[in-house]
Amino acid sequence: MTADPTEVGVLGLGIGGVLALYGLRRVLLASRQAEQIHSWVLISLLDVRNTCGLAGILLGLSLPPALRGDLEEVMLVAVSLLAGWVGFASGCAMDLRVLRRHPPTVLLMDVAQAGGVVAVILLAAYAVAQIPLGGPNLWNGTTLFMACALAVAAAPPLLGSLVREPKGGKRGFWKPSLAALLAIVLVAVGSGQLPAKTLALGHRLESLPQVLTVDGLGDHLIMGVGLGVLVGLLSDLVSKEDYAPTGLLYLLGGTMLVGSGFASSVGLEPLLVGAVAGIWLINATLRRLDILHVLDRGHTLTQFALPFAVGWLLGAGLPAHGVDVEVLVFILVVVLAFRPLARLGGAKLLVRVFKVQGRSRERQEKAEDLLALDDIALVIAAALYTCLPRAAGLAAVVGVMVGQVILGMASSWLEVRRPNPSAKSK
Repeated sequence: MTADPTEVGVLGLGIGGVLALYGLRRVLLASRQAEQIHSWVLISLLDVRNTCGLAGILLGLSLPPALRGDLEEVMLVAVSLLAGWVGFASGCAMDLRVLRRHPPTVLLMDVAQAGGVVAVILLAAYAVAQIPLGGPNLWNGTTLFMACALAVAAAPPLLGSLVREPKGGKRGFWKPSLAALLAIVLVAVGSGQLPAKTLALGHRLESLPQVLTVDGLGDHLIMGVGLGVLVGLLSDLVSKEDYAPTGLLYLLGGTMLVGSGFASSVGLEPLLVGAVAGIWLINATLRRLDILHVLDRGHTLTQFALPFAVGWLLGAGLPAHGVDVEVLVFILVVVLAFRPLARLGGAKLLVRVFKVQGRSRERQEKAEDLLALDDIALVIAAALYTCLPRAAGLAAVVGVMVGQVILGMASSWLEVRRPNPSAKSK
């Protein structure tokens, strides 16, 4: 079988486009570091998630059609494994030693904010469904709960503190928040309503079941929590040895790979399994600072790999399936309207109701941090890609990635407009 010269040429153009994108980013990044670029548009486009996502789209579009099907399965497996690590980082933010330092009012406000978002989105979906617009693919429980998770989702506060390291604070201590964990719970509830998967166990013992099936929302959640506890226990055991943080990264990555792979094979939610494992490990380990160092390094990997994989799924699927416009509009409304209202409105309400706690939280969670979409949103987009028809799933991915770019531009604009305190002091 000979290769089609046209397909080879298109693939070469795609690879050349990725290399040109990398070179352009390097040049613009050097100019920004030299303080020659002050445009908030270019600053937002230099974000590593945007460039890696665009690189994935270019490669997905340029691949020959014969290779797209096989590589799609590889990318979906990679996304499920990365989802386990994102959930693991979110769970590690629930450290009881940190939670005891703060009053519970902030966490209660996170719960109230998430409850309000769920109620508003479900009522809006019910009202629109009566027109009638949308079919069963758009208005099922899975889509709606994952849309609610998109409106609530936020980066784990632990990772934000590791990246920013505000002056006067200790590395590894952060303002606790339930936003990431609540989004994971909503995703788990949504994925628990999907049809059951069956896993052949492959043994010859007639007294034991030959297949494993997880059927029903209750079984889905209970088995997800149980598997997360087992993965957390295994992570705690492997971290007890005196490994360097780099070696510990490989060990914890391996345990999460096993847990996420098994969860995906039986239809469980890797985000939930990883979150429960992270909660178990961070509260049981004696190597807390090493775990934080590992999470910092692992977060760098997910910033590159996850947007690339999701972008690749989008680029590979667009030529054959197109985009469902109705689903695209629905996701864009959730990301660009409901999410800013929920995140910024909840923060303002917190400032008004709890004045002392609100001021300290406002200093730590700026408006641009509240707006930005993070890794959890990309995992939700990939989950919608798998559970919806292809055109609708691609529309969900497009909506999340476009929303990520627009909200990133808004965040850069707010960051550029903020006055610099150090400049004023001079």
